[in-house]
Amino acid sequence: MQNREKKLLLNRLKRAQGQLKALMEMIETEAPCEKTVVQFKAAKAAFDGAYALFLELALEKCLAQKDKDTLKSILKHLCQIKVEKKDEEKHFS
Repeated sequence: MQNREKKLLLNRLKRAQGQLKALMEMIETEAPCEKTVVQFKAAKAAFDGAYALFLELALEKCLAQKDKDTLKSILKHLCQIKVEKKDEEKHFS
C-alpha cells in the first residue's frame, strides 16, 4: 500500500473512530433515540466506507501481483459476509 493510499485509509478510519466515540457518548448520556439512530447510521457509513476502500486497495494489489490465493480468501470472506447479512435481514423481517 502506497503512503497516499495508507493516509487516505487511516483518515477514513479516524473519521469512523470519531463517529463511534460520539455514538458512545450519546448512549452514555441517554441522548434522544432519533439522534442516536442517526449517529449509528453515520458511524456505520464511515466504517463501511473505510472497509470498502481497504477492499478496493487489497483487491487491486492481489490482481496486480496475481496473488490468486489471497484473492480467493478475500472473495470467500466477502461471500460469507453477504450470507450473514441475508440471515440478519431475515431475522429482523
